[in-house]
Amino acid sequence: MEVLRITRRVRSTNGALRFTGVPASANSKVRGLEIAFVDDGTPPAPSLDPISGFIRLFYPRREQKEVQQLLESNNRRRFCYFWRSRDEAFRHAWLLSSP
Repeated sequence: MEVLRITRRVRSTNGALRFTGVPASANSKVRGLEIAFVDDGTPPAPSLDPISGFIRLFYPRREQKEVQQLLESNNRRRFCYFWRSRDEAFRHAWLLSSP
């Protein structure tokens, strides 16, 4: 499991939300998070780019305001957890914040 402590928002050129962070567990190698919002249908599964160290998440556009509020809160610690099965057939990610 990869765990990222999200530290700050950075500029993105494609309209997605992009954040840098630091690994929050001994085995993690992730360095950032990118969230894109899709208009129709089921969002794609989350992914992890092993070269850049960025977790990529997708949400329906109707959830954009709620996701932004969670990630842009300055008074909270924010985390992204990313899990994948050994054969990579299954992937799941969670965004969490704590006071």
